[in-house]
Amino acid sequence: MPLTIPLHTEAESPSERLAAARVLVVGGSPLGLRVVSMLQKVGATSVAEAFGAHGPDLVETVADHDLVVSAYQSVSPMIELSDACEQTGRPFVWGEVNGNSYRASVFWPQAPGDWPSSTLRDLYPSSPQYDPEFDDPELAIVWSRLATILITEVQKLVQGGGEPMIGRVLEADSTAATWQVRDISS
Repeated sequence: MPLTIPLHTEAESPSERLAAARVLVVGGSPLGLRVVSMLQKVGATSVAEAFGAHGPDLVETVADHDLVVSAYQSVSPMIELSDACEQTGRPFVWGEVNGNSYRASVFWPQAPGDWPSSTLRDLYPSSPQYDPEFDDPELAIVWSRLATILITEVQKLVQGGGEPMIGRVLEADSTAATWQVRDISS
């Protein structure tokens, strides 16, 4: 079932909606660099990057955008970003890389209709005392694979095509060539 997020500005066609969408990419990892580049290549013209914002500043920054993409490599800032998205009602497109494996989802507890409610806290109930040390991939293509999935989710939410991964998480292992999608909704 397609879903289209509300935008700060009016736009009608799918390409106009993508060009008008205010997308925030948070985190300066290799994933973030690819996400920003790929968003621009598919036609998003209002892409902002944020580094180091916390607390009220982060909430204010998130509120100024239509949706948020996480490119963090640490769990604690991911959770803070997810909480800011929940507070402001913004969809949160999330992914993480651990070695040659990666995961992705879309969190939007305020999604209209019968969409399941889920947040990053369904995967990480609390901030860990110490962030886990995620391994960088041996296969550099892993960053691009995950970035492609995140950009696809952004396009589905902005342009209304396809079914976003709200309430589900994709888990993939590049070396084993396996994919799994499972429900995570509350």
